[in-house]
Amino acid sequence: MFEKYFGKKTRLSHSLTELVISATNNNCSHLFTRYNACKNSMNNEVNSTFVNILMATTAIPTFYLPHKISNKTFIDGGIYFNNLASAAYDEAIRYNVPKEKISVISLGTGCYLPDPSNPDQYSNLLFWTQNQPKMMISTQEFETDCKMYKELENRYKR
Repeated sequence: MFEKYFGKKTRLSHSLTELVISATNNNCSHLFTRYNACKNSMNNEVNSTFVNILMATTAIPTFYLPHKISNKTFIDGGIYFNNLASAAYDEAIRYNVPKEKISVISLGTGCYLPDPSNPDQYSNLLFWTQNQPKMMISTQEFETDCKMYKELENRYKR
């Protein structure tokens, strides 16, 4: 399916916007970024095809086999980053993008705050009773959402 939409030869450096895509390699997080792909366009590992990168980031253990790019083996990016927004924001800062010019659209699984401008309204007893197990599991994801809404306000969408 990835080949149908992206073709076999479309590389990360061909993207029209900055992208940060996570995968896991040797129990460490790995970020595929358009920025690095453009800087190292001749390196097939850094500037891999979209098909390879998508196969790597979606290689969920027990569902899909790990995916090899060059001599490295990758599995699901969600092992370390269930919400990659904070890492994407940190990458933009690293590229010297002014904070007021950064917007983040976070695509993926997880939950959201119905009214992110007022996250405290969801801290009542009924909310915690209904959501405690989910919140304990997704603490990193929730913390990332809170940080990003605080940093970017309406320029963060999940």
